Amino acid sequence: MIAAALDAGGPAALVPGKPGPKGPRKLTEEVMEFVEQLRHDNAGLRSAQLAEAVQAQFGITVHPRSVEKALARRREPRTAEEAHHG
Repeated sequence: MIAAALDAGGPAALVPGKPGPKGPRKLTEEVMEFVEQLRHDNAGLRSAQLAEAVQAQFGITVHPRSVEKALARRREPRTAEEAHHG
């Protein structure tokens, strides 16, 4: 089993993955669509105001910086082709 892992992925295949959540737990697709709609309707909203709106709408507390980072990730092109055409 170890030899097969080495053959398939090299030494990195033997190192366990990072612990912890692997994706968004609070800022799900539904929440981010809500945030983006708020931003679309009022571009002047700051991340703290967006975080407050998320808490009011969904009952979940998120840090304003988490909202900023999630919005930035959604704006990044997902593939090299999108980067050239985006």
